[in-house]
Amino acid sequence: MTITIHPGWWLLPLAFTLIAFGWARWCMRDSRGGGDYSFGAIADAFVVMLAAIPSLLAWLLWAILT
Repeated sequence: MTITIHPGWWLLPLAFTLIAFGWARWCMRDSRGGGDYSFGAIADAFVVMLAAIPSLLAWLLWAILT
């Protein structure tokens, strides 16, 4: 069995994913507490969840249209 990866339309949802999670990383706070569960960590989790929405929608559209 041979598996090959061809560049194609899957690069577009990949770009959406990289941009969305790059934005999320940029929005996250760099100051971390000493391992405690602070509001900053909860806010970062919500930012990552917000970044997952366009990523998942892009992959869903790609799967439907191909």
